[in-house]
Amino acid sequence: MRFTDFLKATVLISAGAATALAAVTVARVSDGSQTTLVEYFPHLLPLEDEDASRELEKQFRRRKIEFILGANVEKSEIGGKGAKVTMKVANETRTVEAEIVLSALGRAPVTEDIGLEVTNIKTDKGFIKTDEMMRTTEPNVYAIGDIVPTQAAAFRNAWTAPALFTLIVRSASMMPPPPNDSCHSNASQVNPS
Repeated sequence: MRFTDFLKATVLISAGAATALAAVTVARVSDGSQTTLVEYFPHLLPLEDEDASRELEKQFRRRKIEFILGANVEKSEIGGKGAKVTMKVANETRTVEAEIVLSALGRAPVTEDIGLEVTNIKTDKGFIKTDEMMRTTEPNVYAIGDIVPTQAAAFRNAWTAPALFTLIVRSASMMPPPPNDSCHSNASQVNPS
C-alpha cells in the first residue's frame, strides 16, 4: 500500500516557517496527493523577508503545492473526506476538504490546574516566568517550550539546546557520585545554585 492510497489531500493552516516545511514534507511523501497551505497574510512566511516569501511561492507553484493567501479561516469541521476547512478569501467563501488538517495558528500556555499554586512559581497570563537560564522562581525547577513567554519553541531551539546542555553539565558537576545501583537516582541531592 502506498501513502497516496489513503491520503488524497492535506490542508495546513498558517504558513510560517515550520508549517511551510511540513507542507513540503507532506507533498514529498504523499506524491500525487493535494497539499494546500492556507495563510491569513498576503504572503507565505509572513514574518520573513518578502523576497524570500515570493521565492518560496514560486517554488511551491513549481512543485504543485497549492497555497491560499489572505484567507480568514472561519471553521474546520469533520465531514466528507475527513475534514472541511471553510474560509473567507476577499469577499468569497471557500471550502477545502482533506483527510488531514494541520492547524498551526499559534500557541498558548497550558499551565492551569497543574499544581503551580502549591509552589513559588510565578506566572503572567499563564506563562511561567523564567530567567535567561530558564530557571523559575522555585528553586531547582526549570521551564521551557510553550509555557514560557518567548518566541515559539521551533525558533528557540538554536538557543535552547546549548543553554540546556550548559545547565545539564553544570548540574551534573554538582551531583554526588551515583550509587552502586546505576538505575537509582537521588534528585534531592542535586543543588545547582
